[in-house]
Amino acid sequence: MRRRLLEWLRRYLPGELIGVTCALTTAWFVHRSTGSAAAAAIAGSTGEAVGFYGTALVRDMVRYHRLHRGVRPARRIALTVGCAVRDLAVELGPAACLDSLFIRPAMMYLMPQLTGQFMLGTLLGKLTADVFFYSFAITGYEVRKRLFPIRVPAQADPTIRTVPAAGTTKVVPESRATHPTGLAHPPVLTASNSANRSARPPATARSNNPNWPSSSAGTPVVGTAGPVRGQHVATEVGGRPA
Repeated sequence: MRRRLLEWLRRYLPGELIGVTCALTTAWFVHRSTGSAAAAAIAGSTGEAVGFYGTALVRDMVRYHRLHRGVRPARRIALTVGCAVRDLAVELGPAACLDSLFIRPAMMYLMPQLTGQFMLGTLLGKLTADVFFYSFAITGYEVRKRLFPIRVPAQADPTIRTVPAAGTTKVVPESRATHPTGLAHPPVLTASNSANRSARPPATARSNNPNWPSSSAGTPVVGTAGPVRGQHVATEVGGRPA
């Protein structure tokens, strides 16, 4: 239950703070300008609705815009707006209709009359209306999560490439920082050439063996079909060097 309370607070608290600010500001301005409590109540409820629902809409649009990364720009915009409006309609639609048309204007009109203090009564009317509003909004939020769960696609790491080797897949980083040679695509040790390397004698054994073919530069020559120009290749005949 604690986890859900924290989730609801993260969901609604930012919009609530902005809505309170808009409600008190617009109600005070209209009441000061007209002197009408009814006009101030309508202005306060309208200002709160703009602040609260605007915050919720912008937040969901930002989330869906990030979620649809990689989609063509026109389709990305359509998906972002469509999904955000759909979610808010399911989550806040019934609560918004009851709250904006009936409950909130009535509470913000009655409470200043009962308390005799305009600002205090407006705040109390807003808090009373919030109790009714969030009882519907939280229910709609849980229903929306069941109907339209958000599935975050797995993002592939662009610095990783897969190299097939002998029926397996190796993950090789392509970052220059991990390779002192500075090569963009350093040599990859696969199963096949790993077996070839392990089958070759060590470098010291090759250098001490006079029958091992080597080039003039001292680099071993492996798998040479015949004599190479500029180097001597020894062969064995009958178990003795020729």
